[in-house]
Amino acid sequence: MNKRKILFVVTQSEMGGAQRYVFDLATNLPKDQFEVVVAAGGNGSLFKNLTQANIKTIKLNHLIRPINALKEVQALFELRKVIKHEQPHIVHLNSSKAGVIGSVAAKSIDRNIKVVYTAHGWVFNEPLNKVKKKFYQISERATAKFKDVIICVSQFDYNSALEKKIVTENQMGVVRNGLSFDKNLLLSKREARSRLDLPQDKIIIGSIGYLYPNKGFEFLIESLKNIADEILLVIIGNGRQASELNKKIGQMKLRDRVKIITNQRTPVKVLKAFDIYVCSSIKEGFPYSVLEAMSAGLPIVSTNVGGLPEMLDENSGILVEPKNSQALAKSISALLNDKQKALALGANATKRVGVKFTLEKMLTETLSYY
Repeated sequence: MNKRKILFVVTQSEMGGAQRYVFDLATNLPKDQFEVVVAAGGNGSLFKNLTQANIKTIKLNHLIRPINALKEVQALFELRKVIKHEQPHIVHLNSSKAGVIGSVAAKSIDRNIKVVYTAHGWVFNEPLNKVKKKFYQISERATAKFKDVIICVSQFDYNSALEKKIVTENQMGVVRNGLSFDKNLLLSKREARSRLDLPQDKIIIGSIGYLYPNKGFEFLIESLKNIADEILLVIIGNGRQASELNKKIGQMKLRDRVKIITNQRTPVKVLKAFDIYVCSSIKEGFPYSVLEAMSAGLPIVSTNVGGLPEMLDENSGILVEPKNSQALAKSISALLNDKQKALALGANATKRVGVKFTLEKMLTETLSYY
């Protein structure tokens, strides 16, 4: 059988949801059917992870997340050069910038190249001003004709694209993120807390994610004012909002109760350090961090945004409205006061992710679009 070459393109290489998705597909596609190449911007750990897995990578010097007209033109020509050289049968684009520029680059070279685009949460659903929202909607709508299929990671994103008239439904499908979870990776509660230098005798609320406004960490920090004084909050992540969040913690006189931990290479290992997992996001796609918390059996409180209400049902988590620190505090406190419910939610979450959101399921459904 002749192998088909697939070129994955993602805007940034710092490991996040889109990068995890690309890594999982790139390393798990049938090797007898596909030759895989991954191109990305930045200098993130995606390159190292893929190289260790013997996947060819290409660094894109001009593909960056911020809008920059000169860089967009340079990125277009850079991607055209890569596509001409690699001659892929399929170009699988990930994230908005890669989707817009990559689709034009591919189809301007060869209309027969199959262009697949995965939208990991539409950027026009982010908390932006009206002008930016409109710009992103127009960009997505204008370049949809250069994409053979658009994969949404949630029904929410699928419905949102139809509502904004980005694309017709016969050009679009839903494939929810899935993961392969090895519970042997998890450290015990005692080991995890020792590694993070956390007290063994305290109840700890935890969250993992980029320190970035979309994650809503300021609301999670604020919620602690309405939660019993002996409860601690730990946030694990890196990002541009670190100093701002630390400043807020100081202003709220919560330094003895909130700890932000950066530079944890494999935060999934220390999930058992937490008694309750919280996702406070304002905007989400279908987050791997919550899937991992479900797999670890943690009781979860999450905001009701993006694909999260599809991920968590009433038996596997508690959903609250975003940007509402009081609602977060109320639901967290309810779990602290009802240990049986907390245990039941965690157990049900583990069962749910093992049936509905597996890597095998995601892989099979994605292959059907190739």
